[in-house]
Formats: sequence, C-alpha cells, structure tokens
Amino acid sequence: MKRKMILGLCLALVCMVAFAQGQTQLTTPEYPTRSIDFIIASSAGSGGDVLTRLIAKYMSEELKVGINVLNQGGGNGIPAVQAVLSAKPDGYTLLADQALSSSYQMLLKNLPFDVNDRTFIMRFAKGPQVLCVNPASGWKDLNDVAKFAKENPGKLIWAGISSSSAADLVQLQFLRAAGVNVKDTKKLSFTGGGEILSAIAGGHAMLGTSAASGVPSFAQSGKVLPVAIAGSSRIGALPDTKSAAEQGFPEVTIGFWIGLSGQKDLPQYVIDKLDAAARKVIVNPAFLQDLDRLGVVLDFADSAKMRADVQIEAKDTEALQLYGSGM
Repeated sequence: MKRKMILGLCLALVCMVAFAQGQTQLTTPEYPTRSIDFIIASSAGSGGDVLTRLIAKYMSEELKVGINVLNQGGGNGIPAVQAVLSAKPDGYTLLADQALSSSYQMLLKNLPFDVNDRTFIMRFAKGPQVLCVNPASGWKDLNDVAKFAKENPGKLIWAGISSSSAADLVQLQFLRAAGVNVKDTKKLSFTGGGEILSAIAGGHAMLGTSAASGVPSFAQSGKVLPVAIAGSSRIGALPDTKSAAEQGFPEVTIGFWIGLSGQKDLPQYVIDKLDAAARKVIVNPAFLQDLDRLGVVLDFADSAKMRADVQIEAKDTEALQLYGSGM
C-alpha cells in the first residue's frame, strides 16, 4: 500500500512537471516572426554603421528573419534613443547601442529620458578611432599635426560630431596632450564619421577622425591620410599607420563599440533569443574574419557587464568633456 502511494505521488509529480513545461511552451510567444529594426545614432558609412550592418547580417542568419539598419544620426544620439525607447517592447525595434547613445549621454543635461532606463542586451565588438588629415596638408604623422596646432591654433579646423561623441573626445585627448588651447581652434560639426572623412577629402576640414572600419576606402582614394590609430596597437586594416602611443601620444586611446539595447520592459524570452543568436555569431569564423578586415576586435559582454562598463565609461569621459567645454 505504501509503495503504491509513493509511486502515485511520483507519477503525479512527473505529470505536474510535464504540464508546467507544456504551459511554458504554450505561453512563450514565438520570436522573431518578422523583420527587426536596428536603429543607430550614426550616419550611413560611419564606422559604427558599417559594424552594425555586419552584425545585422550574421544575426539575421541565426534568427532567420531580415534585419533593417536605420540611421538616425545627429542630436547627440537623442533622436535614435527616443525612437527605440518609445517603441513597443516586443523585440522588433532595437538600439544598435554605442557610447554616443549611452555612456556619453549620461553627461548631458535635461535629457528627455533616463539613460539607464533601458535593457542592455549585449556588446559585440570594439575598435579604435583613426585620426586622419588631408594629404595636401603635408602632415605625415601626429607630431606634424601637433606642431602646427600648437603654433597656429587659430588656423586649425577640425571635424567632430558633438561633445558626447568618440570623434570629438579622441581629438580632445590629442589636443590636450599636444598642449593646445582648444578654445582657440575651430570645429566643424557633422553627423557621423562618413561625413567627417568626406569633409577632410574635400578640403573643408584639416583634421578629423572615424572608426577604423570607415577609413580604408577613403585612404585608398588618396584623398584622406590616416596618421594615427588611437591606442597602442596597429590594425590589420591599416597596417602602415602607426598607433598614437608609438608616436608619443599614449593618452590618445578612445575607440568605439557596438552592442544591442532595448526598452526597459523587453520580455525575457526576447533577450534570451537574441543572446543565444549572438553567442553563435561570435564563434562564427567568417564573422571573426570580417571583424579583422574592418579593424575591430571581438569584445563580447553580457547584459550585466555591458551595463557596468557603460557606467565606468561615463565617469572616465567627464574630465575630458570639461577640457573641451571651453570652446
């Protein structure tokens, strides 16, 4: 009798577990069933845009749906973030997140949203900024630029995006290290790295920067000369360009990164599906080869690590923005 009762209880428990699993399968919506939009706060052709489109290609293959990359550059990244945070939290409108649309925004005042009021999903990769000049300037390296800028700060015209962009911040690192009073220089503002490189090529700006992935095509045209890779290492995409550290400017380090974020109430099943797809992408040899071709490296971080790194990046950037605030 006692044995039958135990067997009966075990059978009941098995049925309950099976029922619960069945209910979970029934109540978890299928995702995705249609195309997904990645909105990025950068212009078409910028390094962040190029990397986002590469990520979209491989994520699309894993998720079995199309992924559209929509550019909403300008406005300190605010319009792009607003477009995502105001969308339905169903996983079909996501932010191709970067420092411009997260950590740098933490230093802005009167934002129409709380930067932390989002779901950080994952970070994929990072890459250096590349400082570039027009070959007609006669400058060959950072020391040539520094000499001119220090002697003729009022004649230096440099191209940036906004005070909360990697393009501006890496140039502020350089100008501060070169001993230049930044308020004596002239800055032209654009919406992304692609426009900056076009301005240099057209002779409108003397100095500018872009993510590494956007530079090779301009360099091959002969109208833009990359003079330094931010950081301490050279990259395969521009093997003849020395790092800033090699040229005596170890302070010039700022790069860029791309990840995915969504609305605060993004369902867990969406996060799990995106995370699973991303973890397949980052071990795909073809994806890794494409990253190397663009001059960027794998730098995967899960949701918690991505959120923590954004907070750290914001604190590290604050002092640099104070230097540039004199403009």
